[in-house]
Amino acid sequence: MAGSDGSTGLTRSSRPAGDRDPRLARCAHAKEQRDTTLARIGLKRTFDLLRALDREVEIACQCL
Repeated sequence: MAGSDGSTGLTRSSRPAGDRDPRLARCAHAKEQRDTTLARIGLKRTFDLLRALDREVEIACQCL
């Protein structure tokens, strides 16, 4: 039976998204930096820090 294995029939590239489009790479990098910073800061995060980090991601990802 077609599709019974859960496969969608779509294939994914083995290359990271940034190799295909530099805009995607900038966006992914900004998100990664935000997540790394939040993991490092832990519960000491402030609203201003969250806003600044989210703004950087917004700027990097706005054209997508």
